[in-house]
Amino acid sequence: MSKVRIIDGYRRILAVQREYVEELKEYNNLVKKFGFYLKPTHVVSVKGKKYIYHGRYWWKITYVREHGKTKVKWKYVGKDVPRGLPQPPRNPLKGLNYMREGNDVILNLDSFSKFKHIFYGLKLVIKE
Repeated sequence: MSKVRIIDGYRRILAVQREYVEELKEYNNLVKKFGFYLKPTHVVSVKGKKYIYHGRYWWKITYVREHGKTKVKWKYVGKDVPRGLPQPPRNPLKGLNYMREGNDVILNLDSFSKFKHIFYGLKLVIKE
């Protein structure tokens, strides 16, 4: 499958993400009282390479008292909105998956086709 390297594309992703973060903070403050947290990005590092996935990752937060200290426990509950919670704000990067090398991003051609509007005007290198 063809891969697209977008030179300095990570900076563009960060700019889009910054706009979304404020809405997400408000939303997370709202759902916090129900014990939930919405994480918009998941990062996996494998052999020095970073793979980044944008979507909806729901976590249940519980507080446990142990030995006089309160500990926070996080439990992953899935990608669907938990029952009883309002819909979260729309994530403009939902579904974007890529590998990051410095400030360059590498993604498959299908993913690039969906998100090419974000990278408009940046230099591309296409590898077959």
